[in-house]
Amino acid sequence: MRQLVAASTVGTAARWATAADTPEAATQAAAKLSRNAIEGKLSKVPVCALVNPEDAPYLSGGRVGYFYLDPQEALLNLRVLRKTSPEARIKIVTLPEVYFPLIRGEQADLGGDLRLRPSRREVVLANRALQFNVKEGTIIPTQLDEAKGQVPVFYSERVSFVSGGKTTFPFFFAKEDLDQAFSQAQGAPADGAALLAVGGGKPGGSSGGQTAAQAAESGIPIGLVRVATLDGLLDQMASGDVDLADAVLVGSRSALKLVGQLVRDEGATAVPPA
Repeated sequence: MRQLVAASTVGTAARWATAADTPEAATQAAAKLSRNAIEGKLSKVPVCALVNPEDAPYLSGGRVGYFYLDPQEALLNLRVLRKTSPEARIKIVTLPEVYFPLIRGEQADLGGDLRLRPSRREVVLANRALQFNVKEGTIIPTQLDEAKGQVPVFYSERVSFVSGGKTTFPFFFAKEDLDQAFSQAQGAPADGAALLAVGGGKPGGSSGGQTAAQAAESGIPIGLVRVATLDGLLDQMASGDVDLADAVLVGSRSALKLVGQLVRDEGATAVPPA
């Protein structure tokens, strides 16, 4: 089982770009990741589509269709859709099955615009972190919009995974999963005497003086939360502008749990009670 550790730095050869920053070139040439390698990093992230009997996604009046990262939001929208289209159902797929061919438009025109739909809650949390950490004078927008398919992923220079002597750096689809990883990484030492001292960069953004137990209860300080967009992250993987070979994408644990329940249901078509 992989062990969570606190890392003082992440990506020594490159700087990761956030949604509020202008990407900077790596100080050393980073290897471009192949399409297979990128899809491998997406393979454990489930998405939910609302489809008709021909397995085609439903499009709204504006000819926009969504693949939902939050199964609960997909279920709520299915309930509404079934008022006019009772044959509608949920289909569970993985992110690689839809990202490049449908979201990025590599497949033939399907008559509309297909987008990922992140959880509204995660977008709100991402925007809070972006606004808190934005640099003075920046002119780059720091507001993400889930309706536009802008998917946030959360990370921190203080959190990495260690497994079999290999260190990887996680990007989380859910802020609460980053919180838990940070809390585990700051686990109290055996003697329980050391204080946790992590810097935030702005007043109110650090947890200096907290014990490890207090940090575990409150989650990661907002000053240590970094936000990237999924599109930007995958583009950097493909271009090699930033060394992301050791990055891992971590799907939402709560979404994975609900998807498991849907898969066990009758064709994953259950809707929440009215």
